[in-house]
Formats: sequence, C-alpha cells, structure tokens
Amino acid sequence: MPQTYQERMSVNLRPPICRSGKRWEEMVPMRDGVKLHTIFWMPDTDGPWPVLFSRTPYPKNQPIYEYQGKIFSERGYGFIYQYCRGTGASEGEWAPFENERLDGVDALQWLQQQDYIQSIGLYGFSYVAYTQWMVLDQLPPKVKTAYLVHFGTDRFRQMYANGLFRHDIYTPWAKDNCGADVIPPYEAALEAGLYKPHLEADRAVWNIDLPWYREWQTHPDYDSSFWKDSFWEELKAIPGKIQVPVYLGCGWYDHHFGGMMEGYRGLSVFAKEHSRLVMGPWVHHKQPCIDREDTDNAFAPGIHGYEGALCWMDRLLKNGELPEQEVMAYGVGQGWRELPHWPMKSQTRRYYFSSDGLTEKSDEEISALEYTYDPGEIIETRGAECMCYAPLAWRGSRLQPEPGTRTDQISLISEPLQEKMTLSGSVTVHLRVSTDAEDTAFVVRLMEITPEGKSYNIRTGATTLRYRNDSDKAQNYTPNQQVTCELKLWDILWQLPEGARIRIDIASSSFPEYNIHLNTAESWAEQKDAVIARQKVWIGGDSGSYIDLPLEAL
Repeated sequence: MPQTYQERMSVNLRPPICRSGKRWEEMVPMRDGVKLHTIFWMPDTDGPWPVLFSRTPYPKNQPIYEYQGKIFSERGYGFIYQYCRGTGASEGEWAPFENERLDGVDALQWLQQQDYIQSIGLYGFSYVAYTQWMVLDQLPPKVKTAYLVHFGTDRFRQMYANGLFRHDIYTPWAKDNCGADVIPPYEAALEAGLYKPHLEADRAVWNIDLPWYREWQTHPDYDSSFWKDSFWEELKAIPGKIQVPVYLGCGWYDHHFGGMMEGYRGLSVFAKEHSRLVMGPWVHHKQPCIDREDTDNAFAPGIHGYEGALCWMDRLLKNGELPEQEVMAYGVGQGWRELPHWPMKSQTRRYYFSSDGLTEKSDEEISALEYTYDPGEIIETRGAECMCYAPLAWRGSRLQPEPGTRTDQISLISEPLQEKMTLSGSVTVHLRVSTDAEDTAFVVRLMEITPEGKSYNIRTGATTLRYRNDSDKAQNYTPNQQVTCELKLWDILWQLPEGARIRIDIASSSFPEYNIHLNTAESWAEQKDAVIARQKVWIGGDSGSYIDLPLEAL
C-alpha cells in the first residue's frame, strides 16, 4: 500500500515520453496591479503545448508542485502553478478564499494571450480545486476542462451541520494558515477547541488575532449577509453555469464529500452529460480508510491520481473528445463499480426505533429512551467523514466500541439480515426528541455489525435543536418540547452481507468532529458555562423515530 501522498498519487503512472524542458518564473499582473508569483514547466518538445494550470496558497507544498511540473512535462504537458495573493512570493495581502475569483479570471486571461499555450486544463486538489471552481463560469476559449478533487461548492453546510461547527476541520486549518512562523501540533488545535468561549480562543490560546476565523464562528445562520452577499453564494451558483466537461473526484470519508456532491448535482445539463464523477474509499489526502475490508485496490488504474488526470486531459486537450457521463464508485464490500448515473435507483427500507432495538414495525405504545448528557464527559470521535486533521486512525470507517459501553448514549440493533443488502444513496434519519435544556445536540451514527460481531461506522448525522432541519437561522425551542429532526446523511455505496446487523447509536457529543455543545441557547462560539441535559428519544406510534435506508433496486 503506498504510504506518502506522492506515492498514492503516482500509482499506475505511465512512463515518460520526453524530458522536462525549460522551467521559469514570472510575476503575472492582476487588474489592480498586484503581481502573482507564477512558475512554468514545459516539455522538451516543440510547442505550443497543452498545459495544466493550478493556483495555490500553500508555499509549504512547493515540493509537490515541483514534482507535478516534472512528471507532467515529461509526459507531454506543460504545468503552471501560481501562488495566491499574499502567499509565497506573490504580492498583496492574504485573505483566505476572498480574492480567488478575480485573480483567477485575470490569470486565465493572461494565459489565453500566450502563444506557447495551445489549450488549458484546470487542475486542483482541495483549496487548489476551490480556486478553479471560482472561475468555471468565466473561462477563456483555451480552457477546455477542469479536473477537481476534494472541494465542494456549499461552504456553509460544509462548515456547519445543523448548528454544529465542524471543529476538527476549521480550527486546525485556521491555525495552520494564519501566517504564524510556527505551526503547532494537532494537540494545540484541540486545546483551542476545548477553550470556552471559543470566540476568544485565537487570542487566549494561540496569542494570534484571526478576525476571519472569528467571522466563521459568529455566522452560524445561513440567512445572513456574510453568506448570502458573498463569494460563497457565487460559488454555489457556478456549477449550473459550467459549459465544459469536468472531472469531480471525492472520497466517501473526505470532509468535502457533501459539498462536492452538491456541486455535481448542480452541474448544468451540458456539463453533467459530459462529466466524470469518481467516489473512492479515501479521506482527504487519498488515504484508504475503511477498516471493514482490504482496500489494496483503492487506486484503480486510469481514474486516480496523476494517471487519472493524464487520462482525462488526453481526452479533452489532446484528442478533442467530448466524453459521455461516467460514474465510478467504490462500493464497500464490492470494490470498484462503473455506474450509469448517480444516485442509482433505490427502494426504501424503514427501521423503527423501538424498545426492542431496530424493528420493521413500530411499537404501538409511545414512550421515550433516555440518557443524560454532561458536556464535561466528552465522547471522542473514532471514525468519521467530517475530519481532516485528526490522526488517520480516527478518520474514515473504523472499528467501533461495543454497544453499551457508555451510559450517555443509546444503541439500537436490528435482527441479522436474511440476505445481503446494498445501501445506495442518502440515508434519512427521522429523530423525534426532547430535552430539558434551552438547546442541545444530537449525534446519530449508522453502523454495520458484521456476522463476526464487529461494528464499523457507515455514516453520521448531527444537529442542534435550534438549527434543526437545516434551518437558515436559529429557531426557538422550549425545554421539554418534542420536535422532529430530519437528518439527511451523505451518500454512500455499501454492501452488508447476509447475517450482518444494522446498529444506530444516539448521543450528544462527538469531539473533535463537532464542537462541544454546552446545552444553552447562546451562539455556540459564545457559550461558556455548561448545563447538564436530560435527553429523550421518542419511539412508537405514528410520530416515533425511525431511519430510512436506500437499498439498491435489483
């Protein structure tokens, strides 16, 4: 199994066809006179050349970009990468995400005018993919396609899950990209995550003033000008305006998966008809992350990493091909599958939350399952789709503790399956709950228990009560009021074998995946004093809790 990022990206890479030619650097001017540091690699062949173009804010990754320049130029492509405003040797002030639309458009217009460039394919991973998303509706004629991996188009719902802040992603990222000379270990970000009120953590824990990070914390309402009147709203609209084929690559357990699927669903008719969607068994940096099975075949030839990019660019930049819609998905328990479209046609199987566990018939009598949530008794996340900086062993689908190991969560288990069952699409949880606090959190974890008795997480959903049901702004909640929270979990393709069982855990904590909710009605970043909450999950009758599983239609 390849260990380093470069090894994973270089699996099945074709041999060189030429030597790297000239490498040079230029300061490319933007419309306001600011100049951005741009590095060029070209093949040792006659031009003009097809080129791949990236924009990045990460000087620390320069060895990766230089490696990419070498491997692409040795395979007949030019490679150009540019440092974003205020990063590396580029002029201007660094403001995360803010300047990429205008600067990206200006950079492409400049490249359009260069005679040695025959055609352009945009190439990006993570933030570098974001810089490409932001220009896809304003492309000059030489740009024929985009190859985008692990970045989505709905920033708000990537940052907030029904009022819960995705702490593990954005707190360490803020510290790592704040411009400080020393990047602390992950434990320093955890310390900041535990500091209350978190709004003061940048100054109190790191001794750094990060106004843009505090902006993220103080806007949990999507119904605000911070989100609605900004480039983030522009980003959400861009997929529907794209008129070139795109390659979209995502991992089932990458924190950008949900936003990437939103981008895919929002593609224009033309773009989707000629796009390629790849969903693999990875976390953010393409590490395989599924304990349930051997994932040695995670890197399928021709669809992954640098070779996948070259195959795609060959079709669009060299051959002038207009591909038909393609979907490649790694089915857990199945391996790689080529699908006609996504999502696949499915049928719903409902399991009710019951005093007997998960049953296909609801209890006639209405009652409640109860537990006590003390914010001081943290449930640590072990296995998740919404983490990036935690140790790899904490991310992805991982072996879970036995049910009943804690009193502050509920475990519900089904009878063994009589035949294999394939989840295909989005799972929906209808959670009927109440609490004696002003507000609180609920975290629902869907798992498989294998015939051997081992539990592995499949998908997780989380919500507060004030932001339940994907509300754009905080709702009122009266203590002990019963409410229904509908949680739409991220898509998955996962086969459970005969004899496996479904397991659902309900709790109110999953740190550091989400912030620790203190059970008060204050905005999460301003919460300081914790309150113990008594939680009830209502079952039975027509309004009790249940889960709908999308089963692949035969």
